[in-house]
Amino acid sequence: MPVRYPTAAWIALGVVATAAWFVTATRLMRLWGFSDAAPAIGLIAAAIVALTLWRWAAMDRQQRALAVLRCPRCAEAIETQHEHARPGGVETGLQSWACQQCGYVLSEPLTCTECAV
Repeated sequence: MPVRYPTAAWIALGVVATAAWFVTATRLMRLWGFSDAAPAIGLIAAAIVALTLWRWAAMDRQQRALAVLRCPRCAEAIETQHEHARPGGVETGLQSWACQQCGYVLSEPLTCTECAV
């Protein structure tokens, strides 16, 4: 089971990782002779890291909400549906989550142990 981190941990990780990548990229650019572009490249590296961590945190929140059958958007109860894999038809199973309250829909390939392979 994957580890789930609280929001404060994601924020702390984001601040430390973003700052570290900014400093690292800036220093590398200065060492390689790109002193004028070093802060801009450091900022680009920091932005990429921040966006990546933000996306990971969003996926973590989404998976946590789906695990307890709650909508990631509105926190209302969510309906699930699983379509089993069939020989000669659908090769992989399909898991779907749908919220009637806000219209959230997510489908992912998921082959369970009961799916005919």
